[in-house]
Amino acid sequence: MKQKTLILLTLITAVVVIAAVVMMKDPSADAGEQSTAFFPNLEERVNDVARIEINSAGTDVVIAKQGGDWVLETTGNYPAKFEVVKRVLIGLSELDRSEGKTSNPKLYSRLGVDAPSAGPQSSTEIELLDASGTRIAAVILGNIKEGQVPQLYARQPDEAQAWLVNGRVNIQMDPGFWIEKQFANLPQDRVASVVIERSDEPLLRVYKDRPSEANFRIADVPAGREPISESIANPVASGLNYLALEEVRPATEIAFAEPLVAKTTYRTWEGFVVRVETTRVQGENWIRLRAEAGERPTILPEPPAEGEEPAEPEPYQGLSAEELAAEIAGFNEALGPWAYRIAPYKLSSIEKRMEELLRDLPAPEPPPAETPADFDAFSIDDTPATTDQPTFGEIMSGESEGEEPSDG
Repeated sequence: MKQKTLILLTLITAVVVIAAVVMMKDPSADAGEQSTAFFPNLEERVNDVARIEINSAGTDVVIAKQGGDWVLETTGNYPAKFEVVKRVLIGLSELDRSEGKTSNPKLYSRLGVDAPSAGPQSSTEIELLDASGTRIAAVILGNIKEGQVPQLYARQPDEAQAWLVNGRVNIQMDPGFWIEKQFANLPQDRVASVVIERSDEPLLRVYKDRPSEANFRIADVPAGREPISESIANPVASGLNYLALEEVRPATEIAFAEPLVAKTTYRTWEGFVVRVETTRVQGENWIRLRAEAGERPTILPEPPAEGEEPAEPEPYQGLSAEELAAEIAGFNEALGPWAYRIAPYKLSSIEKRMEELLRDLPAPEPPPAETPADFDAFSIDDTPATTDQPTFGEIMSGESEGEEPSDG
């Protein structure tokens, strides 16, 4: 009897515990356990997204589709990287509800799913719109939950329920996250000459006579000066090699007023000419670029071997006229409307001063001391000199020459 009573009490206790757990559990968690999509229809409509609006820490970023291209609307419609936009949209469409959390607004801040604020710990609100401006999806992304499985907290702005979701969406408010930072590339081996004009400095021109030369030379080196090394001018010709931006704005927003800091002209062997203007705005370095066609430099032939006739100079055979025109048009269309802020280390090559490339010539060595022409060190007579004067002993004895000895 006692054993049956004990079993009955054990069963009752188990039922009570199970009931308590069920009562304490968030009702929405049952749905979360099924790991349903956070945006059930977004995967089907991802190609309908024509505008992405993001707000965080008091900053707005808007990426919009224009024609078939994405642009960063908040940076003057500068082209955005499609791959970044694609990753963000796919990441949002793949978010899955894992577990229901609080629906109490007072607890949102613990998960980071309250409305975005101006503070550094602000949440990030994202809204996806179609071409007509109709909302497709919206979410407030909160704190990341560390663990083996990528998870974060999220809430839809018009719903009270917050969720722990599976997935990860990498979004940054820095405009550089959305755009291609490298914007120009003119390899050094294409460059024939560079001219840098500064209002406060002598003109600097570096050049090659032929593409095969290893180093650029400096024109019009002042008397008493020489290049620091044979290769010192090469970085000047690499100023547009893999040029990357730190910030970009429409060129109309930056004042390129005279006198500019520098005007730099790059000429290639094919006649492709790039003109770069640099200025300072509140201590920041800004440049703008444009391309044009120029004459193809004449290539001087290699010095002839002994006994051979010198070859005739000839123009460089590179791009055709049509190819050159297409490159110029593409360059100006892509870069012409913009002003770029670039790093000081890169700007130093574009604004180089001649003085930075030169040093004083070594002082000439003093000539050796001159020796008289009729001087012969081997003709010196080292025979003891003779004298007609009597010696002291001869004087004392009275036996000097011409004197009779005395009797005493």
